[in-house]
Amino acid sequence: MNRYPLIGKGLTVSIILLFIGTCIIPTIAQDTKTSLPTSRGNWLYVGGSGPGNYTKIQDAIDASHSGDIIFVYAASSPYYECLIVNKSINIKLIGEDRNTTIIDGQQGSYDIITILKSGTYISGFSIVNNSLNHTCITINYTSDCILEKNNFHTLRGNAVEILNSSKIIIHENSFDTIIADGPVDSIYLFNSSLCSVYQNSIRNERQVMNNRVQGIVAEECEKTDIILNNISFVRNGIVVSGDTIQLLQNTITDTTVGIATKVPTTNPILIKNITINNNRLRRNANSNIYLSGVTHCIITGNQIENSNGYGIYIEDNFFTSTEEITISQNNLRSNRLAIEVASSFYVLIEYNEIKNNNVGLSIDYGAYAYVRNNTFLDNNKTASYRWFWFFSPIKETRDRIPRFNKNFWDQSRSSPKPIFGRWHLLLPVFPHVDFLLWVTFDWHPAQEPYDIPGMR
Repeated sequence: MNRYPLIGKGLTVSIILLFIGTCIIPTIAQDTKTSLPTSRGNWLYVGGSGPGNYTKIQDAIDASHSGDIIFVYAASSPYYECLIVNKSINIKLIGEDRNTTIIDGQQGSYDIITILKSGTYISGFSIVNNSLNHTCITINYTSDCILEKNNFHTLRGNAVEILNSSKIIIHENSFDTIIADGPVDSIYLFNSSLCSVYQNSIRNERQVMNNRVQGIVAEECEKTDIILNNISFVRNGIVVSGDTIQLLQNTITDTTVGIATKVPTTNPILIKNITINNNRLRRNANSNIYLSGVTHCIITGNQIENSNGYGIYIEDNFFTSTEEITISQNNLRSNRLAIEVASSFYVLIEYNEIKNNNVGLSIDYGAYAYVRNNTFLDNNKTASYRWFWFFSPIKETRDRIPRFNKNFWDQSRSSPKPIFGRWHLLLPVFPHVDFLLWVTFDWHPAQEPYDIPGMR
């Protein structure tokens, strides 16, 4: 016999009521402005048909508190507003559907969204119709913000600007520029650090190159990662300057220049510790990779193909030399000139497959270049070099001539491979003498192509 019958009945009734409550509460919570307590803040609603919902996004932002979530319904789109997030930190602004929840700047005289508070999260919007010199979103002097899963349709100004900020994430957004009256950057970062730009799509939907648009520009930035982005039909794909920047697993096609460096405006020597790894670059007309004035750069594991100009072009600039460059395990195919290194120092070129290019390798006027363990196949011209001879000791002269070792040169060889170049005489008291023929050797050529990871 049950000694506690009332306890058993009470427990059964409580379970039934709890089940009914969990079904009813989500239903009555939808499409209303009623603030719903969560672990991080309240919910505020904009648009839709719920009683008391806000009609303007800015009103909800002004009424929010730290940690609140503002949900914006698509049914009331477009929202003709320019927004400023400057009141509360850790605000989440979420659109119902990224394709139909539209914020329209009407080509006005302000940025469409300005973020001045840390921890802001924006997702699920189409942000359209910015004007010349005004952005879709500007983040300035703040940190820990996320822009995720939005569509940007820009008319004239930059789509996203990150200025003087840190720990900003730009993830899985799409960018399309319709008109460009002046230079436009889809994503522009300046003087910012610890930022991540990844899995974004940047392209001209009409699949015609727009020569006034750039994809991602990171200028004078530190510790910035640019990863897994797809960029096409813009002038320059990715342009960087700064310290410790990683470009990883991006796909860049049908641009003028795929990856490039930019001479900084305030600190012209600040381009160092650049990593370009496992990217795919194809049909970038002038150059797949163009670097100038870089110190300590690693270019490895990239697919670099079909440029009418250069696969990789590296040079010094007016302000600083280029040095400590490693080019390793890349696949360079069907470029006019696969690799050209000009006026650079301490360059290591190793374990690359250089195939079906008009010219495989050219090294001009540098020093301490080492070319080893590469595979050269079916290039119209394999390798050449040029070097200056100043009135200098023999050791310094020797260091100016590239060194070749253990490369595969189209076929097995039983004798050393000669590599022909030219030298340029420049004496202090005489005018220069034109180029004269020179020869150096790969004394130990490889007998078969190297099996380079990712090249087969």
